[in-house]
Amino acid sequence: MATYQTRRKTRLTLLEKTALAVILVVALVGLAVVVSNLAVSLGEWSNDSGGGDGGIEQVAPPEQAGTQALAAGPQAGNHPGAAVVVTYEVSSRGATEVPLAEFADAAQRIFDDPSGWRSAGVGFDRVAEGADFTLWLATPEQLTGFSSDCAPEYSCRVGRDVIINQERWLRGALPGALDGIEIGKYRTMAINHEVGHWLGHGHTACTTPGELAPLMMQQSKGLDGCLANPYPLPEEQRAPSLGIG
Repeated sequence: MATYQTRRKTRLTLLEKTALAVILVVALVGLAVVVSNLAVSLGEWSNDSGGGDGGIEQVAPPEQAGTQALAAGPQAGNHPGAAVVVTYEVSSRGATEVPLAEFADAAQRIFDDPSGWRSAGVGFDRVAEGADFTLWLATPEQLTGFSSDCAPEYSCRVGRDVIINQERWLRGALPGALDGIEIGKYRTMAINHEVGHWLGHGHTACTTPGELAPLMMQQSKGLDGCLANPYPLPEEQRAPSLGIG
């Protein structure tokens, strides 16, 4: 009888030890998971709090979403005799429909046109990075992301950023402003006008109804009796920001 009780006690002791071992293993695994999660959380807080945002996760500003650099390579312009050659790069912002390379090639043709800013002695070369200015193709809702002075209805220029509104690029001016103007002519005007701001020009007005409008007139808002014009007039053929004219 004593032997049976001793064996029974021994058997219970082994079961208890086994149960305790299992509980201990589970506890250690749980502790390891907690420590690991805590370390990850602390690491994320440390990385994000450096920007002074109280540990809030850093995300790209909405206006920078969808930014795409030009896939095509650099393109040297055709600008014999240019007094100054400037460089530009092409990017898009927003969910653009127009192929970026197609937009970039159209821009280079406009820049190479002797009737455009080449008439002021300025040549343009497209580069992959480190350019003098960036030519953007942007969807309307992205315009105010460049500046609150930009409007979703129009193209814009902010500092070294020349922004072409994709809606205007695809459909031309708003109804009633430039009715009947051919889309290629409108695109030429839009790029030349916005680049004109980067070259140092401000807005002008129609001074002689029936004559060509100044390029730097806001033709997309109406002509006031002038005729649509995509190129700089003789008196506009200068580049103040480059010391030309």
